[in-house]
Amino acid sequence: MAAPTRVTPGNKPVEGDQVLHVLVSGPDVHEAIALPDTGTLSVGRDDNADIRVPDPSASRQHASLHVGATVEIEDLGSANGTHVGATRISPGQRVPLSVGQSVVIGGITLVLQQQWVRSSKTRARSHGYFYDRLIEECARAEADAKATLGLLRIHLDAAADESRSVDVVAAELRPGDILAAYAPREYEVLLPDSGSEKCLEIVARIEQVLKQVGGSPRLGLACFPASGASPGALMARACAQVRGSDGESPGGAVVCDPAMIALYQKARQAAKSNATVLILGETGVGKEVLANFIHRESRRADKPFLKRNCAAMTETLLDSELFGHERGAFSGAVKANKGVIEAADGGTLFIDEVGEMSLPMQAKLLRAVGQGEITRVGSTTVAKVDVRFIAATNRDLAADVKAGRFREDLYYRLAVFELVVPPLCERKSEIEPLARKFLSDSSEEASRQAPDISADALAMLLHYDWPGNIRELRNVMERALALCPGSTITPEHLPQDKLGGVPMGAPDGVVVPVGPESSEELVAERQAVEAALEKCAGNQKRAAELLGISRGTLVNRLKQFKIRRPRC
Repeated sequence: MAAPTRVTPGNKPVEGDQVLHVLVSGPDVHEAIALPDTGTLSVGRDDNADIRVPDPSASRQHASLHVGATVEIEDLGSANGTHVGATRISPGQRVPLSVGQSVVIGGITLVLQQQWVRSSKTRARSHGYFYDRLIEECARAEADAKATLGLLRIHLDAAADESRSVDVVAAELRPGDILAAYAPREYEVLLPDSGSEKCLEIVARIEQVLKQVGGSPRLGLACFPASGASPGALMARACAQVRGSDGESPGGAVVCDPAMIALYQKARQAAKSNATVLILGETGVGKEVLANFIHRESRRADKPFLKRNCAAMTETLLDSELFGHERGAFSGAVKANKGVIEAADGGTLFIDEVGEMSLPMQAKLLRAVGQGEITRVGSTTVAKVDVRFIAATNRDLAADVKAGRFREDLYYRLAVFELVVPPLCERKSEIEPLARKFLSDSSEEASRQAPDISADALAMLLHYDWPGNIRELRNVMERALALCPGSTITPEHLPQDKLGGVPMGAPDGVVVPVGPESSEELVAERQAVEAALEKCAGNQKRAAELLGISRGTLVNRLKQFKIRRPRC
């Protein structure tokens, strides 16, 4: 554990000083509480608690926070316990906290932070710190169905006063929101514990004050989980909105790895038939690009290619989106609407994240896939449709079938052709051409010549495992282009804290070695894995992102080091 943060005693902090805060985040609370130089603060559900925890599972007098030379948390014998990271502490035990460390009480997270007292010049965080916090917030939101968050990207044009723009943006943010510099004249904002409506409200205020400062800013907003459920997906969506695109890679796929060549040959064979296709693979590997390829190669190429993401909608909304509804079917249904299945008649429908569908929705989809029949919400009339279905998921559907989470009959209906897209770390030969393609596409949009990639920068790209796959690589190259004023991308234009072997947010001094050979390296790697799991409360997906490896690689490391696998 990193050394506990020392609290500097003395006078009241002045402008520009750093003071310790506790950030309290949850479904019904989001506030930063400044800590005194010394003293003991009460923590609990009681209205008079110094740090109030509005959660029914919290005790009225749940814990004490002791502030002195160090900051320590003490559980007071609470009913449901206090967790520091993934570990439940014993009653009466005083556990030192370091800056950035989280304390979990029920559904509320307390994070010790060192914040700057607002000065005349606003300070924007680094992109590395920002992405580290984004990973943590996504992990917390993934573990709590009620949690939400927003990610805002801001592009300032040449006419805007950058310093004043940053100041007015910071003035609109709440305690706990994070402002960071993404690239020259490019900024990013993390809005924890914020639903779509709240995010839109904040974005509208920011857009208004930026226009008052001058210039024509471009803003892009992505909300968890509607816009995506991973850091890479949220970043890609926000970047795509700033560009004014849908986030798809223009110009088709890059296919040069032998495994990918064989995959696309199989996909071309599948395209010649009218059979359903199930595409499996990690998030961001290019499943939608493959689906689009199948449609273009099919006899339906001149008909619609439509898509819907099951993970981005509630069951009621998804039902209406897929199958349509009649007037008066539910509150707000002022007129009848056809669903996307009817709209795709004659063409292809791509259903992404099909594994997130509820069992009742799976039954309705089975009828559409198997019999070509649908019934709108609020209707008893059966309509016939001619649609080619392509489904995709990053889940293990075969395991979900055995567990009763996915219908076996639907699984076999969808998997007439089953295509598995390998992660980017297993097709290293495509990293360089993909990186150059993304540079070329982004340079064309920016009306500039695409820069080259230096040997050192290319080595960093090839060394990294890309847990976010192609989507993450696109984000990195777009940012590198924005940072590069010249004709060559060098290591300084890349996020070295992530690509250079030191996982963002890992304890100081912990480095993940590549291909460990000595016992010292093995010990260091084991410590890094354990530290990442503790920081992510056992969430393997987020721990893998922190370590800069794929989830599959992490699972192999757990087996290698005989670390008991967490349940998440």
